[in-house]
Amino acid sequence: MQRQRSTRHLPAHLIVVSGCLLFLLFQLSEIRAQGIAESLSRFASSRPHTQIAGLGGLPAPSLQAGLHASPAGAGTSFLQETSGAADSIIWIDTNVHVLADTFQGKASVVAAKVEIARAGHYRLKAKVWYNSGDAQQNESFFLQVISPDGEIQLPLDPNAGPYKVVADMPGPPRFLWRDAGVFYFARGTNTIEMHHYVQIAKQYPQFVNGAFNTLESVYLDSLQLAFSAAVDAGIAVSAKTARKTYFAPDSAGWVYPGEDYQLELDIENGGDFSARDAIVKLTLPAEVSAIQYSLAPSQVNGQVVQWDLPELAPGAARQIRLDLRTAPILPPGWTRLQHIAELVTAQDDNPSNNRAQAVVYAWADSSGRRPQFADLEVQLQLQNRDQYVELPGGLPKIPAGEKVAFALRLHNAGPDTAKEVRLTYFLPAALSFQSFSLSPQTLSPDSAVWHFKALPPDTVVNIQSAATAPECFEATDTLVTHRALAWAINDTSLANNLAADTVALALPHYDLSATLQAQTDTLI
Repeated sequence: MQRQRSTRHLPAHLIVVSGCLLFLLFQLSEIRAQGIAESLSRFASSRPHTQIAGLGGLPAPSLQAGLHASPAGAGTSFLQETSGAADSIIWIDTNVHVLADTFQGKASVVAAKVEIARAGHYRLKAKVWYNSGDAQQNESFFLQVISPDGEIQLPLDPNAGPYKVVADMPGPPRFLWRDAGVFYFARGTNTIEMHHYVQIAKQYPQFVNGAFNTLESVYLDSLQLAFSAAVDAGIAVSAKTARKTYFAPDSAGWVYPGEDYQLELDIENGGDFSARDAIVKLTLPAEVSAIQYSLAPSQVNGQVVQWDLPELAPGAARQIRLDLRTAPILPPGWTRLQHIAELVTAQDDNPSNNRAQAVVYAWADSSGRRPQFADLEVQLQLQNRDQYVELPGGLPKIPAGEKVAFALRLHNAGPDTAKEVRLTYFLPAALSFQSFSLSPQTLSPDSAVWHFKALPPDTVVNIQSAATAPECFEATDTLVTHRALAWAINDTSLANNLAADTVALALPHYDLSATLQAQTDTLI
């Protein structure tokens, strides 16, 4: 038989008091629960993120492809930036602490585990609760990041050897956001460790604040991770050739078989921290060989040239120049020569500028050798130009009926013989040409033409012509322009194949006079 407790012996007034107390306790618990919920709601709304379940009972977000955090263990909640952009911020509630006690293993703790979709450097900010005010000293700590493969990542901005110590901030009890360093986070699950400063204080004592007490603790409320383009090393490559005309595809520079040209590599670190262990690799076309380097390569493996640059400081730039030479025999026609440059640095945050290329074209004749090209140059001008009065604009003024002479000069400025050369002198109708120092093969009222089977390199042909200005002409014919044009089947540059000269013909002057006389037969 179950024993029942009797209350009949209790006075009535005690029963009433007990009931009142129970009612008051119930009301207080309701008020406290509501206050906690409101506090959590205000806490969540103060941050630009979506909250995961476990804080105030709010629904968990759907984790998109991007930056997000995942729980490290019981009692740890994580917050996620909803966008996956480069400037995303990851919020992590840690709620951990470490003690200045190295004997019981309480000086280190796993603060969080975070899943990273985009590898790179992130700046860590720590929200620290200084709960003891000035009564407790040495509330200092440092963080370390463990990559998914177990490699320890140290900060780029250390202040105590390789570590970034978040030093104690004396003052009243309060929360403070502190800079905890810039770390590299690999793709995957990374572990963030918190260590009390006591572990390295003997090696780096600059932040010691009084004698250590094993009960001294540092409380880490939460962490913030912000993507940082800390290391941004880039490379560019350009080629310099002797010629660049529309003949080459894409208007790129071009060379002949067996000809030299230059290549320039420009390396620059646009980040805020040094690029360490940079490797520059240049892959040369099979048809090209390197003649000289401005910086000796670390190694050459066939057509791959490599330079090892131990460190590239923030804002620093390096240039490497090469003298290259094409093979003496190439496939007939155009050959595309592609030069590929690559820059590999440890933990670069912007891989988009780590690769570049430069293209040069080579032209070979049907035998695969250097073609016999030429470069004709034409000049045409009035002789004894300084004897004539100049009009505004520098034009010489030729008097009516004046005998004048013009000098025509043809020069093969190219390295090869010009073949099947034709020189045409277009004769203006306003001038009357009487003679040429070299007789043209073809002469008509409007042109004179000379033919040359071949003109060796640096050959010059000078032709003088004699003409007479007209005695009279219309005013609209005072400006006279004459031209000369050269052509060869193997000329490479047509920009200097045309020459022209303009002169002004003076209007004739007349002096007319008249005499008027009246005559009568009447004498007054």
